[in-house]
Amino acid sequence: MQKECVIIQQHEEMKTFLNNRIEAQQKKLRETLLNYRKTQVEASELCKEKENLLTDIHMLQKSLRSKFIPLEHSEEKQNEFNVPLNKLKNQLAEQIRQCSIFQEEAKSNRKQTKELRKQLNGKEEALNGKAVELSKVRADNEAMHSTITELKQVQTLLETGLANSETKMMDKDKVLL
Repeated sequence: MQKECVIIQQHEEMKTFLNNRIEAQQKKLRETLLNYRKTQVEASELCKEKENLLTDIHMLQKSLRSKFIPLEHSEEKQNEFNVPLNKLKNQLAEQIRQCSIFQEEAKSNRKQTKELRKQLNGKEEALNGKAVELSKVRADNEAMHSTITELKQVQTLLETGLANSETKMMDKDKVLL
């Protein structure tokens, strides 16, 4: 019976451990999701900034063409605008890569959480099975205890009857002698 109590205690410890792991994974998932959303906002802002820069470049190109600025000067200006544009493109590419990493981590965390829940459910089912078994054993023990008590009462009655019979026999033997 103590073994079964230890198993229940171990189950409770395992259940607490798994719940803590699930909570930690959910917290990590929320943090990852928050970072992912921040990155999406930053990427959106960078895209807007990129579009604004592209618009500015196009306007400058138009202006340059309309005023017949020498080609060398136009290329210089375009290069001046391409440097920040390329920098922004690189930043955007990096953020997209980071978003992909965050998405993979979130997917992995969801998978781990699902697996931990399956394990927890399996442990709970096993514990429920042990509880049913324990209830049956207790019921059997109570039935045995009741039967033993009845047998002890019968034994006491038989011993008392035997003692009375022996006393009567001794009395008869004394009378006969």
